[in-house]
Formats: sequence, C-alpha cells, structure tokens
Amino acid sequence: MAYYGGALPSLGVYVHNLPPVLLLHGDADSLMPVSRSQVLYKALVRHGKTVEMAIYPGVEHGFNVTGARYDLQADADAQKRTLMFLDKYLKFSEVGK
Repeated sequence: MAYYGGALPSLGVYVHNLPPVLLLHGDADSLMPVSRSQVLYKALVRHGKTVEMAIYPGVEHGFNVTGARYDLQADADAQKRTLMFLDKYLKFSEVGK
C-alpha cells in the first residue's frame, strides 16, 4: 500500500514479487511526482499483478496528515479504500476456530 508514494526507479526489477498493491496519490504532490505511482501501476498491470489506484485531483503530499496539506475528502476516500483493500486481500484466520 502506498499513500502518496510510488515506484523508485530501481523497484522495477522486483515488481514480479509484489503482493497486491493499493496506490493513493494526489496529482498536485510537490514532494513525490504522481508519475511515480503511474509508472508503478503500469508495471504491475504489465506483470499481471493485482493493483488498485486512486489519484486525487488538486491534492498535495500528506493529504491525510493534520496540517496545511490535509484534504478531508481525499482522506475519507483513502481510508475507505484502504479498509476495503485490506478486507479484500488480507484475511486473518479466527483464533480457536
């Protein structure tokens, strides 16, 4: 899962080993270009990996952290997507079942 993250150029050789990935990125991110998430998304799709992505228009880096860059709508959507993604791809066995 990558909140306002994305692919470092050297990650490409490891894409085939990645588990399902959720990418959440603001397109106005001044610290980490949204193109990095787009590159990773395309590489994962090309390798047949499970990937989901949401790009938030006009949203900056750190959109879900209290402060000047906080974006209520992006944060709410990212939280919802994160919980749905974890529920879909990360299942825990019940203890004592």
